[in-house]
Amino acid sequence: MTGTNFIPFHTMMSYLKNSDNLNSSIIYTNIFGNLAAFAPMGFFLPLLFQKLRKFLPFACVMFLTIAVIELAQFITNLGVMDIDDLILNLSGASIAFFLCKLPFLMKIFQRFHWIS
Repeated sequence: MTGTNFIPFHTMMSYLKNSDNLNSSIIYTNIFGNLAAFAPMGFFLPLLFQKLRKFLPFACVMFLTIAVIELAQFITNLGVMDIDDLILNLSGASIAFFLCKLPFLMKIFQRFHWIS
């Protein structure tokens, strides 16, 4: 499937509007798959790179990384270049980033000497 979408939230809204006509597994796979796709980056990048332990540098790196991937899909016409994918991927990475800031997880990271 090839195509493009430059309109934010267009794909997600079309899923919600047409949820009766679409297989719900398609909706869940697209939305939750895109949220989960870059979530590991929200965990690993701050652990591996001290400069990415603050949200703004982390978000900038993630935005650029995901934008390059979406741009590559657009240029090569492989897959679908969708702004909603960028939004969901960045959201998933950000959620994981903030979850890793929870005090009990920070204690675990310190205990295993993943952070000082």
